[in-house]
Amino acid sequence: MYLSKVFVNIENRSIVYHLDDCDFWHKKVMEGFLDNLEPCSNARQKLGVLFRKEENEKGIIIYVQSKVEPNWYGKSWVKKADVKNIDNIVNSFTVGKIINFNLLCTPYYTDKETNKLKCFSNKEDKINWLREKEKYNGFVLVDCDSIYCNKKLLNIGGNKNSSLIMTNLCGRLKITDADKFIAFYSDGVGRQKSYGAGMLMLY
Repeated sequence: MYLSKVFVNIENRSIVYHLDDCDFWHKKVMEGFLDNLEPCSNARQKLGVLFRKEENEKGIIIYVQSKVEPNWYGKSWVKKADVKNIDNIVNSFTVGKIINFNLLCTPYYTDKETNKLKCFSNKEDKINWLREKEKYNGFVLVDCDSIYCNKKLLNIGGNKNSSLIMTNLCGRLKITDADKFIAFYSDGVGRQKSYGAGMLMLY
């Protein structure tokens, strides 16, 4: 498995114009996997590509997790990129290990009246959404909190009217089944994984 730290070339005008466009970033991230892409609708899932966009006073960084090694060379939006093989980290996921985590996600439920998916707004509901995933994914939460987050997913699937407010969950988890947890970590958490949600950052 690989983890890329991609420093964005903010001098590229298209980057500034599409700064909050999650569909744009999905396409840009997948450019790093052109050598591995096949004509199928679930390429991201097959390659295990997850990403997370971070902005600060120094610029924009895209963290990208993947099952195959990406190639960021020659991409106009990439200033530089550090790519690491993280198999040693994944192999260290053993039963009983406690790990700090940070997760940008879109906790959701199905509205019984409309049968449509909606995001939880209550802090406790958001945490319980993640706690529900303990049952089948080889971990238990030691502690968890939902911290302030003003990040949004805009233009989901290329639909300008589709947007979601993200949730930032952080805390500690304890591994109870290494194989199940590795699969959980590799696959990502929740929905909108194509658009910058669901990548579990571990510390």
